[in-house]
Amino acid sequence: MEYASNGKGNLGVTLGAIGTGLGVLNGGAGLLNLGGGMTVGNTNMIDSRYATKEDLNMSIALAQKDSEIALLKSEQNTEIKIADVYERVMTRVNQDRRDQDSWNASQSVANAQMSAAIATNAASIASLQNCCDKITQIKIPNSAVCPGWGAVTITPANGTTTA
Repeated sequence: MEYASNGKGNLGVTLGAIGTGLGVLNGGAGLLNLGGGMTVGNTNMIDSRYATKEDLNMSIALAQKDSEIALLKSEQNTEIKIADVYERVMTRVNQDRRDQDSWNASQSVANAQMSAAIATNAASIASLQNCCDKITQIKIPNSAVCPGWGAVTITPANGTTTA
């Protein structure tokens, strides 16, 4: 099994095994001779045996197992975190989609109302333009200016201009 692509995992396991082996070699006190390791003149030694190759191999195997357990736990935690982030992102995306759909629906209503208002205004403008077309003719019929007066004809005199 290969756990680290750049060798850092194997280096960590090796250093851990070496440290464990050194601790075992001197009764757990290491090279500093602390806490009851071998001392000169001490007849009551706590652990005076030497570490064997099997002891070192066992320490290395334990360190590898610890490393493997840590890797499996980290993979499990990573999967849980990824699932959590995915769930939160999808919840946000779905909420944004609902908000956008709601806004689009209200905008459609507003657009329909504006279209109706524009059509009404266009009809009113056309009506006013028809009326103005009648008033601005060169010959204005009485019915366009004063409906109900009857047939009245006004003729301008020759040579007179009206403004």
